[in-house]
Amino acid sequence: MTMLDCRVTCCLPVWRGSVPIARDPTLRARVFEVVATAIGDRSLRPGSVLLEAVVADALSTSRSPVRAALEQLRAHGRVKKLAGRGYVVLDAEGRSPARRVKIDRTRFLTLAPRRPERRTPAWLAIVGDLQGELAAAAVIGPLRIIEGEVARQYQVSRTVVRDVLSRIELIGLIEKDDRLRWRLVPLTAQRAAHLQELRRALEPLALRGAAENGAFDGSGAMRERLSAARSRVEEVGSIELQGFERELHVDAFGRCGNPEVMKALRSAHVQLTANHKLYQRLTQRFPTIIAEHLEIVDRLAEHDVEGGVAALERHLAPGRISWLCDAIEAAAKGPEPLPAYLTRD
Repeated sequence: MTMLDCRVTCCLPVWRGSVPIARDPTLRARVFEVVATAIGDRSLRPGSVLLEAVVADALSTSRSPVRAALEQLRAHGRVKKLAGRGYVVLDAEGRSPARRVKIDRTRFLTLAPRRPERRTPAWLAIVGDLQGELAAAAVIGPLRIIEGEVARQYQVSRTVVRDVLSRIELIGLIEKDDRLRWRLVPLTAQRAAHLQELRRALEPLALRGAAENGAFDGSGAMRERLSAARSRVEEVGSIELQGFERELHVDAFGRCGNPEVMKALRSAHVQLTANHKLYQRLTQRFPTIIAEHLEIVDRLAEHDVEGGVAALERHLAPGRISWLCDAIEAAAKGPEPLPAYLTRD
């Protein structure tokens, strides 16, 4: 059993050593829990320097969930991204100590030796992270997925891999070719435009339903987080912004009472709002995106549902498609290496 075989009891966060621990089954959340716990109990002391590759190797996973977990810790003010490589653990006042200690694989395993029991289905433990990696790679083209390499990377059987891929196929992210091999459906500019049109048609309906069901009655905390982010927008990273997107467009709208609407929107959310590769190319748009989210939540907090709908429609205006097209073009040229389970043939 690896360090990442951790228990999942619920989706609500708990707090340990002033670090929020999100109990959900994704690799990102489980990496976050391991590192956050080590910081919270001071096993990883201020000044400790963590490298993505080292943590990924120690936890037997890829760099993507490690990067996402470290960015989440950065958003919580517990680590700082260094100019070169790595992240340094901050002290309780958010300061970076002058004395730094680089943590290697052996030392990391000594400091964070957590091996909780697995209590979640194997497919559920990997579907979120695999789906995220596939969505990010879709900007490159119709890549082929090698089942055996997926099984090796995620340390599961090929039966589990086939189960996961069949589930991901349901949202239109992948498909089988004429030789019954799994391939990514490319995220082209035209496809992004079609997905955005779907959002414009259905999200106002979801917002009205969610408001009717009281989803925004306690939206003060959401407003505070957005206001705080707007005041420090230069420090907001793609992971934190995607958290705002998920909180509004998925979690809140998900209370609309119409599961068919949310099911139809899922493909758009996975390929657009949850696509970290796109958001890494949209940083210049973050101030506008945060301000628009805040406007939507402000209207809804004042029980002005139609005002919230109007703000949402401006947020999803047709002109925003050009943002996505530019981000897709830039992401497709990015230098990031492909996961081992993807090939161009």
